[in-house]
Amino acid sequence: LKDMKVWFSAANQIFFTLGPGLSVLTTYGSYNLPTNNCYYDALIAVLANFIASFLAGFVVFSGLGHMAYRLKKHITNVVGQGQGASLSFIAYPEILATFKYPTFFSILFFLMVINLGLDSDFGGLEAMYTALSDEYPLLKRNRKYGMLIMCGLLILACLPTVTQGGNYIVQFLDKFSTAPSLMLIVMLEAITATWIYGIKNLVNDMRLNLGFEPNLFFRVAWTILCPFIVISLMILSLTYSDPLIYGNYEYPQWSIIFGWCLNICFILPVLFYILQTFFQCTHGTMRERLQQLFRANKTSSIKWQQENGRTANI
Repeated sequence: LKDMKVWFSAANQIFFTLGPGLSVLTTYGSYNLPTNNCYYDALIAVLANFIASFLAGFVVFSGLGHMAYRLKKHITNVVGQGQGASLSFIAYPEILATFKYPTFFSILFFLMVINLGLDSDFGGLEAMYTALSDEYPLLKRNRKYGMLIMCGLLILACLPTVTQGGNYIVQFLDKFSTAPSLMLIVMLEAITATWIYGIKNLVNDMRLNLGFEPNLFFRVAWTILCPFIVISLMILSLTYSDPLIYGNYEYPQWSIIFGWCLNICFILPVLFYILQTFFQCTHGTMRERLQQLFRANKTSSIKWQQENGRTANI
């Protein structure tokens, strides 16, 4: 537990399972009624994720322990280095092979994995298409065709992952798809919500829409702990950068540079949007235009939903 890499890996897994900063939760939340109790929704989601991850850990590591005992190896030598992304595909089949009807339960397991993958894709597709359609209303009027084109492009983009070298591509994406770019986005979201929009405005919104205020612990966590923890994790991701290895293959230096370039590309839209907003604001001095970038939008949630076509069921 003293190894900071362990905490960083655990936090990285939380980013995958809960999905903060990936826009999926934000997109789904934009369709909620203003009076929807998002406070308890968040608590239930975090608790369910914790229980599921905790139980999955028991299954995976007990399976690895059984493999280590059967093969007479140390548990660290059961799987190759850098195979964390495919760990469940090693442990679960090993456990299912000990069942009375292994073929039947293996079919059920992999059908479940396929359904979970499809379900995860639904959220990501919805988030991407909703963001694009909010900027370009033409996509709202041609949703079926737009979604079809997007799915086709994503299928083409994912084809290299099912080739003979696909595992190496998946491992590469697993390394560079989150930290530190995703952590930077989460940090900006936390600072924007609690410091720019303001914790007082956030608490007032919850009191008006939900009928109660969050306690002191959540106010401190949102205002101080969350930004501090995310900043610390982002620094750790830059400090503890191990060589990228899959099995016995060590990735060349040019691939590492390319991965960091991808991380920068993930952040560039934020910078472009800041510059766009700055140049669109043509009134006032330079200082006033900069202040406008950090001024909260006071548009009510109901008015925003009506302007963006989110209130069809209200």
